[in-house]
Amino acid sequence: MAFLSIPTILLAGLYAGPLGEELGWRGFLLPELQKSYSNLNSAILIGFIWFIWHIPLWWAPFGTLVSGEPISLISVFTYFIMLICLSIIITWLVINSKGSVLIALLFHLSINAGIALLFFPDLNMDFKKVHLLSSIGMLIFTGILIAKNKLETNNNTMYN
Repeated sequence: MAFLSIPTILLAGLYAGPLGEELGWRGFLLPELQKSYSNLNSAILIGFIWFIWHIPLWWAPFGTLVSGEPISLISVFTYFIMLICLSIIITWLVINSKGSVLIALLFHLSINAGIALLFFPDLNMDFKKVHLLSSIGMLIFTGILIAKNKLETNNNTMYN
């Protein structure tokens, strides 16, 4: 019963990234960046730093879209865009939850849970393909958030 291992996978996944990263990215770094930058620029800067943070995982068996395979410009660029989009989306979630890092942590954990598909061979799906397919939704949602921000620049906030 592979499904019985889901709580264990999620608990292990919590410590393998989302807990420390979101406390750092959205709990500490976001409020500091917001003192000098707009919410959108803060989210993009965090996304860039997050991208650099994950570079060592590229040589791990799994851990990013780039991991475990030959590194190409297309896969690196795709991963970079995905992290920028995720950073914008997670920043929007945090701002709209009145600064809740918990919402960022749970969202990040749900993204990482896609890796758990590796543990369910009966689903017969490649987790990298799942991440690539989900990137379409991320791009659309990120585009909507940025367009909404452009329409609301008169109140000088993002994501209201």
